[in-house]
Amino acid sequence: MYKLVVLIALCVGSLLTCEAKSSFILKNDLAINRTNEPFVFSRGEFEHRFGVGKAGEVPLLVMQGKPIPTQTDDLNGDGKWDELAFTVNMAGHSTLSVEVIWITGLEAPVFEKRTQVYLGEENKNGGFTEVAEADAPVGLAGFPTRYQAEGVGWENDRMAFRIYFDCRNTKDLFGKLTPGLILKKAGSPTEPTYHELAPWGMDILHCGSSLGAGSLAMLEGDSLYRLGSTPGYHYKKITDGPVRTIFELTYKGWEVNGHKFEAVERITLWIGKYWFQSEVTIREFTGEKQVVTGITTTKLDREPPAISGEC
Repeated sequence: MYKLVVLIALCVGSLLTCEAKSSFILKNDLAINRTNEPFVFSRGEFEHRFGVGKAGEVPLLVMQGKPIPTQTDDLNGDGKWDELAFTVNMAGHSTLSVEVIWITGLEAPVFEKRTQVYLGEENKNGGFTEVAEADAPVGLAGFPTRYQAEGVGWENDRMAFRIYFDCRNTKDLFGKLTPGLILKKAGSPTEPTYHELAPWGMDILHCGSSLGAGSLAMLEGDSLYRLGSTPGYHYKKITDGPVRTIFELTYKGWEVNGHKFEAVERITLWIGKYWFQSEVTIREFTGEKQVVTGITTTKLDREPPAISGEC
């Protein structure tokens, strides 16, 4: 396994005014090429290093005279950006110089959207309308459900993922044959099935009642407690755009061996990656317990037990 570390060094010079030319160096000390390597500046770190723009200005990163696709993401919903995120391609043993300039929001380039999170709720016309926040039904919603593709989906140019938005809470995979964003049509009235190969791809994982592709459970002693039905199961979109997607799933009343917990899962997906990052916070966590996850195989020796209506 390679240790992927990128060193950031600031160029000498004044970084305290918008007029000053600010830049930084990205250095790849490894012999391997690094494609779509992700970077994040917190707003505090960014402004400490590069100063603060004038009213109405936003930072723009430029490399070799071309703007780099970036996102300034508001993570706490206060209307102000908290992190600046971007990705670059770096050859082995190479350095890149990135310039920081400040522009007005009206001057900011529009970058192609290459990631998204999507939850479509059934509307009165028989189609689905995207919602940025929703509560899941308690228990097993069944099929057809009022949510498109039965749950929340997230995708980049390589893969698409989803989680059932009911007590199954199972994460699934969509294999993609094209780099475009497809979640708004998968499971729609025009393409109701995703279990058969379509021009964009198909559902490729047999989840059953397993943990699917990274679902949650808790281990206490020798017993595994799968995250099942909870009185509260809430979805909230945080951001998506040209380089990454972030959203949260909140579970209230997760019962494990007579104890109840609140779990918050924040999921992040970057462009060009076959994986997603899951940060899990458990409240009221006591005793000898471990949060666990897993992935099923598509070559099952036997059919897993069915999920009951109460999950």
